[in-house]
Amino acid sequence: ENLSEGIVAADLDGRLLQFNRAAVEMHGFGGSEEYLRHLNELADTFALSAPDGTAWSVDQWPMARVLRGESLRDLEVCLRRIGTDWQRIFSYGGALARDADGQPLLAVITIRDVTERKQAEQRIRGQLDHLNLLDHITRAIGERQDLKSIFQVVVRSLEDSLPMDFGCVCL
Repeated sequence: ENLSEGIVAADLDGRLLQFNRAAVEMHGFGGSEEYLRHLNELADTFALSAPDGTAWSVDQWPMARVLRGESLRDLEVCLRRIGTDWQRIFSYGGALARDADGQPLLAVITIRDVTERKQAEQRIRGQLDHLNLLDHITRAIGERQDLKSIFQVVVRSLEDSLPMDFGCVCL
């Protein structure tokens, strides 16, 4: 119960058996009746997608993949609670737990909330893009002598790099 990583266990039929405290909190569940059910029934609560936004059907969800025998490691998934603006990015790991004879007993997944890290990475990428734009403009200015061509380069660079349709320089 003191783990910061979420842990979820399911039987081989996909019935969710156990969520540790971290997994319950990560998903925003209020009580066990919300999550101790069949995996397919969570499709009315959550929508999952790949980082590129491609929506996943329940059979593509991490637990379903583990139930088919796939081992997961650092699988990043966007999770959205249907009907709300709640959205997180989780990193999943998981595998089938097996007995001494190698027979599968249950599926176990681990979950880390990487939302804040992904948001920080996105902010850094944006800042790097702006720095690269400034570098490009500075170099272009250094290569030109007349004010008109400098303004043209600056405006064209801004129009190409920023979400704008029209730009002008006023003196």
